[in-house]
Amino acid sequence: MQPLSSLPDQAPVLIRASAPALDATSATALWAGLDKLFRIFADEGRCSAWAGESAADGWIVVLGWDGPPLSGCSHDRLARLLAVHQQRHGNDLLTPPPLVAQVDGSWRAMSRAELRLTGTNATPMVDHRVETVGAWRERGIIRLGESWLGPRAAQTAA
Repeated sequence: MQPLSSLPDQAPVLIRASAPALDATSATALWAGLDKLFRIFADEGRCSAWAGESAADGWIVVLGWDGPPLSGCSHDRLARLLAVHQQRHGNDLLTPPPLVAQVDGSWRAMSRAELRLTGTNATPMVDHRVETVGAWRERGIIRLGESWLGPRAAQTAA
């Protein structure tokens, strides 16, 4: 799999949390499966290039491609691949806790309630709302106080 730096800023991006975090073995298997799927998409004319990388110590998968947004059928095929990966490697990439943040020096997936209890305005977190590779580069990791959850979500300002 090519790194995201190989794609233009306007390329669409899909961000998925993983619970637990990907280790080296599961990451290698996931990237091989995604690479194979996107080769099929390229053969079907759905994209011309694709790339991806893990972030937040393996808690996040960032996948980008050069082409239009994925169709419903493409999302279904991707979901099947992620479900098979979960069965084989134990990484839930379909229904993990919705937020990924760094608390006490460690990244982890958590609920909004957990983030409210453990986070501060300075807590680094993943912005799942970014839609392009360029946006991921600029603001993929933000502070809780700068996020859509805003300062009210955090216990205290840090």
